Amino acid sequence: MVRFDSTLLLQGELDHRTRSISSALFTIKYLYEAGAKVLLASDWDKSNPKLTLAESIADLLSSILQYKVVPVHSVCCNLASEMAGLENADIFLLENLSEFKEEVANCSNFAQKLSSGVDIFVNDSFSQCHKILASTVGVARFTNSRMAGFHFEEGLCQLKKVAKTSSNPYVAVIGGGNLFDKASALHFLASRCDGLIFVGKMSFQIMHAMGLSVPLDFLELGALKEALDIVHLARDRDIQILYPQDFWCKNDRFPGKLELFPAHGILDGWVPVDLGPLSLDEIKSLLTKCKRLGHSPGCKDCIYDKLTGEGIWFIYGKEGTRLLPLYNLFFFVFWKILWIGTVKFSGSDKHTNGASKLAQMLDVLCKRKCDITVVGNMACKVIMQESTGASDFSMVANASVVWEFLKVRKLPGVMALDRAYPFDINWNATYCNATQPLVVDIGSGNGLFILGMARKRTDLNFLGLEINEKLVRRCLDSVQRSGIKNGNRENLKDLLLLSMLSILKLK
Repeated sequence: MVRFDSTLLLQGELDHRTRSISSALFTIKYLYEAGAKVLLASDWDKSNPKLTLAESIADLLSSILQYKVVPVHSVCCNLASEMAGLENADIFLLENLSEFKEEVANCSNFAQKLSSGVDIFVNDSFSQCHKILASTVGVARFTNSRMAGFHFEEGLCQLKKVAKTSSNPYVAVIGGGNLFDKASALHFLASRCDGLIFVGKMSFQIMHAMGLSVPLDFLELGALKEALDIVHLARDRDIQILYPQDFWCKNDRFPGKLELFPAHGILDGWVPVDLGPLSLDEIKSLLTKCKRLGHSPGCKDCIYDKLTGEGIWFIYGKEGTRLLPLYNLFFFVFWKILWIGTVKFSGSDKHTNGASKLAQMLDVLCKRKCDITVVGNMACKVIMQESTGASDFSMVANASVVWEFLKVRKLPGVMALDRAYPFDINWNATYCNATQPLVVDIGSGNGLFILGMARKRTDLNFLGLEINEKLVRRCLDSVQRSGIKNGNRENLKDLLLLSMLSILKLK
């Protein structure tokens, strides 16, 4: 069973050059062409009247995949037999999961029906991995193997890249609002980045925390302490915080009219709707200025201008005499940039001129080989519209997943997958203290003996191996309910498969 991302594959015209779309399609094609019987599952929006029934979705997927997709009209324990009764089908499609309240409730019985006859569960819906759903978390309990699809794996790699620091300057461009709920994520960014640029509603909270005058109507109640913590951390690390200097504002009394105000002088009745030209110039100045060189400024073979970033290199004679200039060289900083959140201040769903200008800046930097990650549906759309090389960007459409990750929270959809991937067992994730001696019980049956030993000998770690999957599931439930931290239970077939893969990897 493949849990695919409907927001990717069921949109209007698919751009197959986009990595996320091509990898999502490749997951399904790879499994089918490898000989697997593929069952697709997802939820989709009913706003498009042409894409409401499973039949219409199946026809759309058939045209995209170039394989015949046939809908299955029921979710029951006899799912495998119903699929066997359908002829001339390459791939099967379940009904819209949003029709079932059991999906959101992560109902165990519903998850068991979904996984009826399924041996391998492949989660390729990265945008849902921060939620606990029956089709992403519940089904993992009832299948022999649980793994990530190619699109899901790509999303995980992008998350790792967001969190990873490098030798290059790392700047976060932060939009949107609701600072209170995102405080821990912002604290994480402030501890990793070399600069923070606020371009959304949160900028007012930051300006207020920095002692600047901000109209009370623009402040988020109860978020002052969190904003102060972020500002103090940035000052302790000596990193720059950039906030808007001016805004385009509207007034309901003068519809269709926009006025430019400085950030500290917005008049009553006027509401910010976009970044002003001074704000955009300051962002551009920060992102395009030069900071570091391949050869340090002041070295004997280079005269370097810090203001223009221009250097003139010279050829030297045997005795160190400067002979003649070799060539002019421009130095650029290879930034690592994260853009997360929308550049808007009103309730409009359309992107602003400021967002377009920011996308154009990032497009130029991307062509200079800067490492740029764009997060959020609206931000990704602007990049697709404004950039001539959108495929060079790393893009994550669902910002909620990234915010949860930056809050250092566990993602349920990721935790439900096999921890054996990529063939190395992380014992620290399995046991509370992985340094303790390990006791292995092969053929541990119902697990009563090994669990009893684990309660008595907390100085040891215990691993039970059992080939009966029902006993394994029952025992794992007992471990979870009892809160034992030094006991684990593995399916012997999965462990043997893991060992074989490890041996093949070594060869």
